[in-house]
Amino acid sequence: MSGAVLEGTATHPADVLELIVVQPAAAPADWEQGVTTLVTQLSRDLGNVVVHRCAHDAEEAQAMGGSGAVRVFPL
Repeated sequence: MSGAVLEGTATHPADVLELIVVQPAAAPADWEQGVTTLVTQLSRDLGNVVVHRCAHDAEEAQAMGGSGAVRVFPL
């Protein structure tokens, strides 16, 4: 496996994947830790830096992040 994260060279914005997540209403107490673990694993698996921010609702999520951010909403 290779990539900017593993090589320690991830500095360019193209090396970064931004996730904006909205916590489900019935999320377990450790939900935030689960998201952090997922983001760490995605960084390793994709070979890019993955960062995340939490939004309170879909409207806030749409306002956050750049046009390339990936937004994750509960069903």
